[in-house]
Amino acid sequence: MSFFKHLDDLSDITDITFNDRKRLGPMDKVSQRIMRGKSTFTSGEKEMMAAYVSGLNTCSFCFGSHKAVAEQFGVDPIIIEEMVVDIDMAPIDNKLKPIFKYLKKTHFKSK
Repeated sequence: MSFFKHLDDLSDITDITFNDRKRLGPMDKVSQRIMRGKSTFTSGEKEMMAAYVSGLNTCSFCFGSHKAVAEQFGVDPIIIEEMVVDIDMAPIDNKLKPIFKYLKKTHFKSK
């Protein structure tokens, strides 16, 4: 991460945003609105979505973080792992499956 010379292998997103509050602080506010703001989705469902996309992108830090937070909201972490493998066979509410299929279609793949 040569752009962020102050980071090491144990750094995470907070090490980036807290180092430059003026420029990156608004990102924290937007993230909080998205993940905890009023929605038809529960916080657990939103964390499942974030974990799912992170799993598709093979970002182990983000996947693990969102999976752990989802678990705090009552989501079985095994379900999230199963979703990444096969959304059709994952034991989630059928009304959510089209959303996860849409996320799979639109996610950005890491290179």
